[in-house]
Amino acid sequence: MAKRPVNYEQTDPRWAKFLYDVNLKNGPDYMSGTGCGPTTAAMIVATYIDPKITPLEMAKWAMAKGYRTPDNGTAWALFAGVAKEYGLTFLQTSSHSSALSCIKDGGLVVCIMGPGRWTKGGHYILWYAWDGAYVYINDPAVPAGAREKAKLTELQQDVRAYFCFWPPVWPALQKLNRLGIINSPDYWMKHWDDLQWLDKLIIQGAAKAVKAGTPYMDIEQALIRLTERGVISAPDYWKQNYRKVLYLDGLIRNLAAAV
Repeated sequence: MAKRPVNYEQTDPRWAKFLYDVNLKNGPDYMSGTGCGPTTAAMIVATYIDPKITPLEMAKWAMAKGYRTPDNGTAWALFAGVAKEYGLTFLQTSSHSSALSCIKDGGLVVCIMGPGRWTKGGHYILWYAWDGAYVYINDPAVPAGAREKAKLTELQQDVRAYFCFWPPVWPALQKLNRLGIINSPDYWMKHWDDLQWLDKLIIQGAAKAVKAGTPYMDIEQALIRLTERGVISAPDYWKQNYRKVLYLDGLIRNLAAAV
């Protein structure tokens, strides 16, 4: 099953009282009550891009960009805006099968929920895993552990739309797979964040890769080649750490032969 992404709660005291509102005619709205959109978006960005991003930064950005509506919470368009801002592969869809495919790929899916298990009105939650029967959810409105597991059919019957995100390594892995440099992108989708800078190695390697070649037998020579081609800048780091992730030595030797 996929790793749990960063989990934020909109009621966290660090930002619960932030005024997330652009229309005070009906009284002020705060993050604690209406901040599920930026809180969910912050989970994605903190997981994929920058762990320092919190719901507070995301709420300020959403308001500045006009995604906080005067009377209807956070606009759906927030999530396409986040994808564009951070360069993430994105799909908005109402298709259950497309959303499930994203989860199977190792992506994250924001669900806008209608009345039912998760809300009486409208609410954004983050779907991050499926074990064949149950979906696993980060719900920004409740503490970790609550409402985090449900049957797939329960999710599908209440959902209004899906916003699918893939990490930055996703298109890079697809290219490496097409070129025959790797044969299991699913494996690397599960392990791209097991080691610092591994995602950058994959992305830079894919950017430079031309075609698969005969893998380097010597890891040190492979690292020299990757340094010469601008894929990495600290070969000593990789020399010290390439054994920490299974098959990373093979990835390094294959990339060196392809760039």
